[in-house]
Amino acid sequence: MRRRDLLAAPLALAFIASTALAGPEWEEPTGEDAGNSLETAFNVSTGGSGHVGVIKGRLTGNSGGSGFLEGDFQDLFRINIVNPEEFLAQTELVSNGLGDPMLFLFDRDGTGLAASNDRGDSDPQSKLAANDANWPLNLEAGIYYLAITSATSEAMGRYNNEVGPIFQMGLSEHQIGQWGPSGQFAQAPLDGWSPPTEPDNIGEYEILLNGVGSVPAPGAIALLVPLAIGVRRRRR
Repeated sequence: MRRRDLLAAPLALAFIASTALAGPEWEEPTGEDAGNSLETAFNVSTGGSGHVGVIKGRLTGNSGGSGFLEGDFQDLFRINIVNPEEFLAQTELVSNGLGDPMLFLFDRDGTGLAASNDRGDSDPQSKLAANDANWPLNLEAGIYYLAITSATSEAMGRYNNEVGPIFQMGLSEHQIGQWGPSGQFAQAPLDGWSPPTEPDNIGEYEILLNGVGSVPAPGAIALLVPLAIGVRRRRR
């Protein structure tokens, strides 16, 4: 390969990677707060059936309530995954933004599929990917829920009138990268969140997306055939 081609190849790959994550932006409406439950989640739609490349929003902490548990530390979104094998959601640090986020993915019934805390030892941003080596996802096209939280606000599920963590994120082996649900509450649907570690870990955020399209209008969602969504469980 000629030197000019050697120099051009990385630039071309970088351009492809950037454009894959580019696309219309969806932003949390000013003065409104995306809910943190399945019932109050915001639909992510830029109109039509086009690609959605970015979710923008904010966690404002205790501004909405007087107690540590009552503030805005979690946002939950209803998303439409149209290219399951290419699905990617990753946070990027913005100026004066949320410094340490967590990401969670749930199926349309609220059952946990994957979670991410830190991308690396020195990278507190989060990333969920269908082809993750540690916890690969076997998704089908359809409606899912994507959550961003102030670390370490963790997804909680209810089972036999008890509430506990769906993802066991406190285990040291799961602090880095992507992992799946485990333990007693692994199959319990989302039923709330644990409090974050630091109440000041709030601010603006951006979630870059790939493989995601606009959520159809409510009437169209009702017509979608329910999907059997599976996840390949890691053997222990």
